Amino acid sequence: MFQLAGGFFSLLYNSSEFRLRYADRYYKHFYNGGAMANATLTPKYDALYAVANPLKQLIYGVVRQKFDAFLCMLGIHFRCRR
Repeated sequence: MFQLAGGFFSLLYNSSEFRLRYADRYYKHFYNGGAMANATLTPKYDALYAVANPLKQLIYGVVRQKFDAFLCMLGIHFRCRR
């Protein structure tokens, strides 16, 4: 037996009316200011990046400091202060 979702889509895809509706819906969302168009997603991505990047830098900095300290404790880090 075929997988339910994939098999259902395969059966629908044999219909020319379904393919036309699918193509129309795809075009609507991916072109001319649709929800997935670059012009629509770029400002949302930039806003999310502006919030997430400082947090990423903070977390990475703390983890890096602790990891460097651990390597220094083991004596295998080249930037250790002796």
